[in-house]
Amino acid sequence: YVWQCLNRSDRGGGGIGILVRQDIHPMVRPIDNLESDDVEVLWIKLLSKIRTVAIGVFYGPQEGEINDEIDRQYSIVNTHILTLGIENDVVLGGDFNAKLEISDKNRQIYQKQSKNGARLNHMIKGTNMFPATLLSNTGLWTRVDRINTNTKSIIDYILIKRSMIHQIKHVEVDEAGIYKLKKDTKPKTKQKHTETDHNTQIITLDIATPTSHQTQMTWKKFTPERVNKFNMIMNNLDKQKKINTNQQMTKSIKTALTQGVGQRKTIL
Repeated sequence: YVWQCLNRSDRGGGGIGILVRQDIHPMVRPIDNLESDDVEVLWIKLLSKIRTVAIGVFYGPQEGEINDEIDRQYSIVNTHILTLGIENDVVLGGDFNAKLEISDKNRQIYQKQSKNGARLNHMIKGTNMFPATLLSNTGLWTRVDRINTNTKSIIDYILIKRSMIHQIKHVEVDEAGIYKLKKDTKPKTKQKHTETDHNTQIITLDIATPTSHQTQMTWKKFTPERVNKFNMIMNNLDKQKKINTNQQMTKSIKTALTQGVGQRKTIL
């Protein structure tokens, strides 16, 4: 896997990240041209044969945050989804710290909409997204209190564009804890709890990624050491009087670059 992350700049701990499996990493591109303004949101782009997919992760503001700050963050994420959705399919997952209204009579799962939930619901409708998490048939509770396990909530979601619903193959909220990252048996800190109280969400989407990609040879980074080596090779060739014509100069430069700087494969 290749780890891509966004660390918190204003305080220690936390942050968000995306793990990209090594074999599909060549088909992934970073998305770093969006104004985030300290909102904890991270995006990447997955190339597809049909339509590129923008995949993001978001950590939403707490319910107790100032209203103006909550509105600001949701406004920014709302703009991201609308902007990316012009040319891409969109998938956004994370801990939204927001409770949508849930009324599942069959499974006796009920949840009242919270203040943040109202904002999330407004964003979902305004961006034509869909909370795919609610299609899970293994459970819905995404957070269970560590001490009082009867205190449960659904505040983590995977949102997808409504046009992608037909691509869903599997959705699961892991209430059994099968996929949960286990706590360190020898914790390096004195924290009482080192295991998350959030349940893992899994979604499988049918996305046709390219089976092959083009590569080209490019020069490695011109570090001071490589530049010095390049200059030494050129000086030696000049002393040997092997640079007398334009053709010999071109050949010598290529030789010095190859031996002094080196090449690497770049995926297009």
